[in-house]
Amino acid sequence: HRGQPSTHDLDLAISVLSSLRVRREVAIPSYDKSAFGGQGDRVPQDQWIQLNRDGQPPIDVVIIEGWCLGFKALDDAGLVALWEDARNARDQDQGYRGRLGHNCLDDVRFVNEALKGYDAITK
Repeated sequence: HRGQPSTHDLDLAISVLSSLRVRREVAIPSYDKSAFGGQGDRVPQDQWIQLNRDGQPPIDVVIIEGWCLGFKALDDAGLVALWEDARNARDQDQGYRGRLGHNCLDDVRFVNEALKGYDAITK
């Protein structure tokens, strides 16, 4: 149950990255994957690491990891075509092993739309 598109705090990510870009002091959020029986959650803000403080060398390189980054939303026609192909393969029992064909189109569109928000992080 890790981070489907739309479950991340993109405003926070953009704010932190913007602060790092201009070398402004910023608290780096931390995530505890063991919280809530493995569901995970952010640690309290008072436990976040402070960067770019007076007297600290400024951060020059930032590496961001996340499977949503780099995935691009599809145009609606392309999305519908892929979804219909997946549904047809599933319905015709052609050994379909994917997940797309098992989801309703509205849910697929929701995730696709949410992917657009990640573009602000990778530009």
